[in-house]
Amino acid sequence: MIPAAHNAAGEGSASPRVRHELVGDLTSKDVHQLSTFLSRPFSDDPMQRWLFPRDDRRIAQIAEVMHRDITYRIAPATRLLTGADGNSAAFVEHRLKAAGPMKSLRVAPAFLPLIGSRAVRAWRMLRLVETAHRSIGPHLYVWHLAVAEPHRNRGRASVLLDHTLTAAKQRDVGVYLETANPAALPLYARHGLMVRDEIRLPSVPPVWTLWRPPANIEPV
Repeated sequence: MIPAAHNAAGEGSASPRVRHELVGDLTSKDVHQLSTFLSRPFSDDPMQRWLFPRDDRRIAQIAEVMHRDITYRIAPATRLLTGADGNSAAFVEHRLKAAGPMKSLRVAPAFLPLIGSRAVRAWRMLRLVETAHRSIGPHLYVWHLAVAEPHRNRGRASVLLDHTLTAAKQRDVGVYLETANPAALPLYARHGLMVRDEIRLPSVPPVWTLWRPPANIEPV
C-alpha cells in the first residue's frame, strides 16, 4: 500500500495524468505509513501552522497527531484511495451519522497534550466542527485528502474526488468534508461541494464545512 493526504490547495483543472486505484479498507497496518505521508502535505495548512508554529518541528508533530488520530478513528466503513505513484490519496468513510461527542472525548487525550498552549482553543474548535457535522444525514465523509506538493496541479485530487462522488451517487448519499485551507475551496466548488458553514473562533484559523447533497436532491 502506498498512501497519500487533506490539503488539495493549488489543484488545477488540468486533465488527470496519473492512474488512481481503490486500495481497500483502511486498517491498522496503514497507520504509520499514512501518517508519515500526511505530515508533509498538511505542513502548509493554516490550521496546522497555527497548532504547530515551529517550522523545524511541525512535520514531526503533525505525523504524531495523525498517527494517534487515525489509530483512534479507524472504522470498518473507511476506504483508502491512493494514486498508483503514491503521491496522492484520500480516505473516505461511509457514515450513517456523524460521530457523537463521546468520540471526541476518547480521542482528545491522545492528541491534545501534543498541542500545548493551544489545546483549549483547539478543543473548542473541534467541538464546533463536530456539532456542524452531526446535523448531516447519511453521507460519504472525506476524512483526509492530500496531494504531495511537487505533484499538485495535475488533476490528482480531482480524480480522487470524482471517484468519491461516483461512489456517493451509487449509494444515493451526499458527500461532506471540512477544510481550513481557503485555497482548496475553488477545487471543491468545481466538484459541487459548496460551503455550508464557516466556523470561527478568536485567534484560530477558520474551518469551512462543505456539502454536496445526494444526486437526486437539488442543493438548497
